[in-house]
Amino acid sequence: MSTLVPAEILSIWNSGSKVLAIKLLREQSGLGLAEAKQLLESANAGAADSPLAMNSAIPANAELRIHAAMASGNKLEAVKLLKEATGLGLAEAKERIDEAMQGEPLNLEAALHQPTPRNAASSAPGEVKSSHGTLWLALILVALAWGAWFYFKAA
Repeated sequence: MSTLVPAEILSIWNSGSKVLAIKLLREQSGLGLAEAKQLLESANAGAADSPLAMNSAIPANAELRIHAAMASGNKLEAVKLLKEATGLGLAEAKERIDEAMQGEPLNLEAALHQPTPRNAASSAPGEVKSSHGTLWLALILVALAWGAWFYFKAA
């Protein structure tokens, strides 16, 4: 899983000052002690700089929290944070978190700028999904015809 930690904190971590690196990461991101430690332990040296942290509509704090939630195995929190940060739908956010937890890179910048394709089965806000009304109408008509047949046959 790719993690996004500021380069200066990662360099402090790699130089052996682990307590200071955890302290700085906690101050910048608001993460807990265990989350910050897990995030730094799982950070890749090549993925330290995030273009998102420098010029994105997603706050670095939100991005760090998403990665920390994934690192600690809290999938529901990660989905919730991603959904709030990007405006994605629940299903799309869950799909992206599932992919990221399987090792795929979590590209939040693309999530912001790429519209989610509408599923044919989904409905627009306020739209009521079809409940097979024509099928029910046909069944009612058949039942009425059957009832009328018995009524007039008996008379």
